[in-house]
Amino acid sequence: NIATKGITSVTLGSGNFVAGSTAGDSIASGGNYNTLVGDDAGTAITTGGYNTALGYQALLTNNTGTHNTGLGYAALNFNTTGQYNTAVGLQSLYRNTTASNNTAVGNGSLLNNTTGANNVSVGEGALTANTTASNNTAVGLSALRNNTTGAENTAVGRSGLYSNTTGANNIAVGSYAL
Repeated sequence: NIATKGITSVTLGSGNFVAGSTAGDSIASGGNYNTLVGDDAGTAITTGGYNTALGYQALLTNNTGTHNTGLGYAALNFNTTGQYNTAVGLQSLYRNTTASNNTAVGNGSLLNNTTGANNVSVGEGALTANTTASNNTAVGLSALRNNTTGAENTAVGRSGLYSNTTGANNIAVGSYAL
């Protein structure tokens, strides 16, 4: 029996696939083409569409945000209205709420980001402290790790720009650069 395996049918919206306890429970008319797999995945989605959540509490509080992908435990957990975000890894983009166009790959990548947009973070712990800064690129383990509000930075290499918190328009290439 499909229902006993946690796969449920969503009666409102179109083209949704839901599997997991409380996954997609709030989908309303207009919440279309969501794929939600895992307990509590996409639980708050109402009219948000084109979202993919795979993992326990992935996209948990997303309600109207669209075109988001959260893969991993609590990826994009607090996203509510942000759009076009991609989070891959345990708690990547975890605190993101309204920011859009972010890409986070790696455990804890962009963990504390709330409203910073257009960031790219690849590597475990990259841009972890970022909260509101936009247009940063961090590639490498812990790259730009302590950046909170510094914008337009690029760090490529392990721990590049590691201690930068508010500085803007920096470029660091190489392990532990700047």
